[in-house]
Amino acid sequence: MSKHDNPNGTSDRLSPAAVLARLKEGNKKFLAGTVPSAADAAFRRGLVAGGQKPYACIVACSDSRVVPEAIFCAGLGELFVIRTAGNTISESELATVAYAVNHLHVPLIAVMGHTHCGAVEAALSETEDEDVRHIVENIREAIGSETDPRRAERLNAEVWARKIAAKRNLRAEVRSGQEMVLAALYDTETGEVSFIENEAELLAN
Repeated sequence: MSKHDNPNGTSDRLSPAAVLARLKEGNKKFLAGTVPSAADAAFRRGLVAGGQKPYACIVACSDSRVVPEAIFCAGLGELFVIRTAGNTISESELATVAYAVNHLHVPLIAVMGHTHCGAVEAALSETEDEDVRHIVENIREAIGSETDPRRAERLNAEVWARKIAAKRNLRAEVRSGQEMVLAALYDTETGEVSFIENEAELLAN
């Protein structure tokens, strides 16, 4: 098998703990100024011929300052990324997560919010914008009575991660340790990602 047959460098499914460690190490590289290596034409062709084998599914905000591949120092074929304003999740996003789990066999799903999130700030404000009303209402439902922006951003990520973890097709795998669903918060100023790792707590709430 050539290195192009499997972009993850292994034919075995990584454990959730191994994937989490890989994400943390990638974020350390990002903080140190490392950038993902460029993929040449041969590598891109290999990804097509061998199929994609991402090791994690990241649900993140559409904010242009929040780019999971850069934040985790990941290259082509490594992360399966879903981006929506405020990292909110509708039926389409849930179906996309299910595809990542059932067809791409990713062992870890992370919902990553971020600081200075415009969608969360809109939810905390009294201003109403009909164009983004659906997103704002979903975030308001998620954060409840929380008024502190940083806590609201973290809570918003936790609630959406909890919704994913509670899905019928994931719950048993999460409880058995075969699948990890967690929340994270990216600091847009420092570049650091803080992981909220207690998936049992996600299921219990």
